[in-house]
Amino acid sequence: MDGFTCGVIGLAFLGGSYMAEAIRGGLEAVSRGQVESALSIGLTPWQAFRYVIFPQAFAIATPAIGANCLF
Repeated sequence: MDGFTCGVIGLAFLGGSYMAEAIRGGLEAVSRGQVESALSIGLTPWQAFRYVIFPQAFAIATPAIGANCLF
């Protein structure tokens, strides 16, 4: 492989790891009580993720994702 290809692959792995960490941080910031409440009112796990977990996690992770895009 030439140097440019190696550089692109390396930067892709670096950026991907930072992006994954931002998303993981957003998902972990949603309290367990929110998840349990969503499941207790009869939502399926997918509905709980779609309507409760994801909107909160997205709002929390958006600044970190934006900063990663500028990186």
